[in-house]
Amino acid sequence: MDTDFVDVVYLGPTFNEETILPTIYNIHQGSKPYLLFVNIRGGRKNTYTCLSVLKKLIIEYNLDVVCAGGGSFSKEEIKFFQNHGIADRMFQYSVNDTQLAGLYKGAFAFIFPSVNEGFGLPLLEAFSCGCPVICKATSCLHEVGGAAMYFDPKDAESILHAVNSVIDDRDMRWKMIVKGYEQLGKFSWKKCADEKIRYIRK
Repeated sequence: MDTDFVDVVYLGPTFNEETILPTIYNIHQGSKPYLLFVNIRGGRKNTYTCLSVLKKLIIEYNLDVVCAGGGSFSKEEIKFFQNHGIADRMFQYSVNDTQLAGLYKGAFAFIFPSVNEGFGLPLLEAFSCGCPVICKATSCLHEVGGAAMYFDPKDAESILHAVNSVIDDRDMRWKMIVKGYEQLGKFSWKKCADEKIRYIRK
């Protein structure tokens, strides 16, 4: 392939300060801090592996786990939660963009354990809502999620260390939020449009 004809154009975040963010509210009214998972669950998204590793932290730190989108929990999922002693900590919401932004804003951290992913738009969504991101250290997510805490999605100890580090170190969590806003500055829909126009005019 002739790389002279290849150009990379980044997408922009879903949420912004002028539209969705001023109107958000949190539909999860639980009193416990919570970890957030977004969209499809299951094997491809590595959710089961992640939760089986994190169950001790969830109980030890008295955390809830909120799953946004992906449909109601299946019987298989509920049984999995029960077997791991976290059924009373699990919550699922089908949300619109405003509600999703509220869940990001209120979350202690957004966890993105997927082993197969494309651009990684949820990372930008989290950054725009001031939510720390903990995600896999593979694929494109290093490029998009420069402010995230990374782990090996196939290594239980790596997952545990990453999440535990963010829970234990409040200063680190704050620095991750600030870096997230800085990282977000590299991505915008205006920049996306300008880059496409520039490429077309080559």
